[in-house]
Amino acid sequence: MTRKKLEKMLWLGRSIVVLQNQIDSASEVRASPPSVLRSIGAKSDPTSKLATKLAELKDVQRRKTIRYAEMLVEFEVFVESLDNEDDVLILRRRFVEGKTLEKIGYEIYLHRTSVSRRIARICRR
Repeated sequence: MTRKKLEKMLWLGRSIVVLQNQIDSASEVRASPPSVLRSIGAKSDPTSKLATKLAELKDVQRRKTIRYAEMLVEFEVFVESLDNEDDVLILRRRFVEGKTLEKIGYEIYLHRTSVSRRIARICRR
């Protein structure tokens, strides 16, 4: 698996979380009484527009989640081919859990640049 694919998987996972936050926010606004909706500047019936936007967000999230699941299967196949458990740990923490290089380095007693170099080395194989 290339570094580019791994990075894409990382950002796809993060975008799914952002979409979920947007869906949650839109759901809260949709559940608000009409007087609250008017107080935030809604001039007409915003519930139909909001429902449409909510449906669009859910559809995008569904498609991204399917793509993320496909990439995760590919990632698991790639990880199974690795011999070093530390390499597997680094890749999982970075690209599945979404941890920063600094956090991973702190956990395994390496500098973030060493973690980055190690990821690059793993991907070159």
